[in-house]
Amino acid sequence: MSYLNARRWEDFLQENLLQLEKLYFKKTVYFSDDHETPVYLREQNEFSSTFWIERRWIFKVENDSGHLVYSIQPY
Repeated sequence: MSYLNARRWEDFLQENLLQLEKLYFKKTVYFSDDHETPVYLREQNEFSSTFWIERRWIFKVENDSGHLVYSIQPY
């Protein structure tokens, strides 16, 4: 799930979009009962570093009946 790699996002944004003030990202992952649920498992939420906090961007995971919704947005 490289799209959930906070460090790669930080690097990309700092190299290419320095003036970006608001970021909206949404990824929906569908799953079924016969497959393992694709959950973002990290010991620590990498999207809670100083980089994300200073910009007031929050990472959320929502479980919604058969799919997960990962999002990054201003708070």
